[in-house]
Amino acid sequence: MPVITMDVIYPFLSPFLLLIVIYLFAVRPRRQQAAKHAAMIASLRTGDLVTTSGGVQGRVTGWKGETIVVEVAPGVVFDVAPAKIESVSEQGVPPRQARGSRPAGCPECGAPAGPGDQFCGDCGAPLT
Repeated sequence: MPVITMDVIYPFLSPFLLLIVIYLFAVRPRRQQAAKHAAMIASLRTGDLVTTSGGVQGRVTGWKGETIVVEVAPGVVFDVAPAKIESVSEQGVPPRQARGSRPAGCPECGAPAGPGDQFCGDCGAPLT
């Protein structure tokens, strides 16, 4: 009967260990992330505030086939692929505000505010 030595096992052990490392550090985390994203998309409701991967924030107004209809301003509506939805805020607070940064617009008139603005360019109200 032949004797199996370590010289015979090593050539098979290295690729096997490499596959385990690739699975643990690349494949498994991506699968977990994809499962979380699928659950987030499945739980979307009309009225939820979403942020796209391009940074556009808007409110879900419905579905059109395979796409999600998002209203970013009164009368401005566009379709977004579900894969491009980055985050969802169901509490009615945009995700950017939920992290503690300041609002995206003027609290008085709703006009958009730039990153360094301290006062609204339309009505002059202070941006907090």
